[in-house]
Amino acid sequence: MVSITCPCTECKYNGRGYKCTAKSINLKYRNMATVNEGRVDMWVCDHYELSDWAKKIDEQIEKVMRGD
Repeated sequence: MVSITCPCTECKYNGRGYKCTAKSINLKYRNMATVNEGRVDMWVCDHYELSDWAKKIDEQIEKVMRGD
């Protein structure tokens, strides 16, 4: 199987050595606008999902922002 390096450390499927651990990988093509009126081509993973620890961190940040 091809090894994919994933930069999204908060993704559920990001494993040891930043290698994707998803059973299958589905990439979508995107052509995004940049800050200085340019364009950039990129491939975006369709299986991105927040890990449990990332969800907990989001909840804690939300509590702090609400002032609880």
